[in-house]
Amino acid sequence: MNWINWMCLGSGLGLGLTAGWWLWHTKPRPENSQSVAPTTGADSLSNRYQQLELAYQMAVEMSQFKGGFLSRTSHELRSPLNGIIGVHQLILADLCENTAEEREFITQAHESALKMVQILDEVIGVARVEQGTDVLELQPVQLAGLLSQVKDLTHLKAENRNLWLTVELPDPEIYVLADPKWFRQVLLNLVNSAIDTMQQGKITLSAIAVDSEFAHVVLEDERPADFWRESIDLLKTVTISDESPKSDSFEPLKARSSGFNFLLSQTLMEVMNGRLERLENSADTQEPLNRIQCSIPVIALEA
Repeated sequence: MNWINWMCLGSGLGLGLTAGWWLWHTKPRPENSQSVAPTTGADSLSNRYQQLELAYQMAVEMSQFKGGFLSRTSHELRSPLNGIIGVHQLILADLCENTAEEREFITQAHESALKMVQILDEVIGVARVEQGTDVLELQPVQLAGLLSQVKDLTHLKAENRNLWLTVELPDPEIYVLADPKWFRQVLLNLVNSAIDTMQQGKITLSAIAVDSEFAHVVLEDERPADFWRESIDLLKTVTISDESPKSDSFEPLKARSSGFNFLLSQTLMEVMNGRLERLENSADTQEPLNRIQCSIPVIALEA
C-alpha cells in the first residue's frame, strides 16, 4: 500500500469521526424531552383547572343573583296582591258600613292593581333588555345634564318629606356611553329608594373619581351602612308566608323595597357595561353612612 492509499484512508477516517461526533451532539436527547413534556402538560392542566374553577364560581354567583332577584320580585308582587284580596274579602263579607266605604275600598284595590302592573312592566322591560329583545341605544350622554334631570324629578318629593337633597353636578365636558333612558331610571331608582325609606337626614348625589375608563356616580345618605347588605350579599332569601290576608284589616300600600330597586338597577348597569356596588366606609367615619357607587364607561368626544 503506497502513501496515496494511506492518505486516502486517513482522510476517510477523519471525515467519518468528525461526522459521527457532529451527529451525536446534534441529535435530540430522549431523556430531556421526556423530562420537559410532563412539566408542560402539568402547567397546561393547572391553567385549565383554574379557568374551570373561575367559570364555576361565576355561574354560582349568577345563580344566586337570579334567585335573589326572583325572590324579591315575588315579594314585591305579593304585597299589592294581598291588598286586592283583602279588600275583596271585606266587601264580600259585607263588612263595609256604607256605600262610601265600599267605594273607598274599591279605590284602594284599584291602586294596588296599578302598582302590580307598574312592577310587572318594569321587570319585563329589564328582562327584555337583558335578553337582547330590546336593543339599548348606547350613545354619548352628558353626565351633568343627566344628573340635573334627576334633581328636577326628585327634589320636590324630597322637600315634601323634609329631606335635604343635594346634587353636585360634574364638569359639563364629561360624557358617558349609556342608554339615557335606562341610566336615568337607575339613578332615579336609587334616589327614590333613599327618599322613601328615610324620615330625616341628607341625601347627596355626586360624580367623583372620573378616570380614563369610568365615571363614578355616588349616592350618599344617612341610612345604616348595612341597609343594602341583604340585597347585595344575597345571604338571605325572602320568605313568603302562605297565610291568607285577614279579612278584618287592610294593609296600606308600601313603598317598593330598596333591595328590589337595587337588583333592577344592578341588572341594567351590567347590560350597559357598568356596575353598581356598595362602598365601604372609612375607619375614621363616626356616623353611619350608606354609599352606593354607580360606574359607567366614559367616552371622549371628537373635537
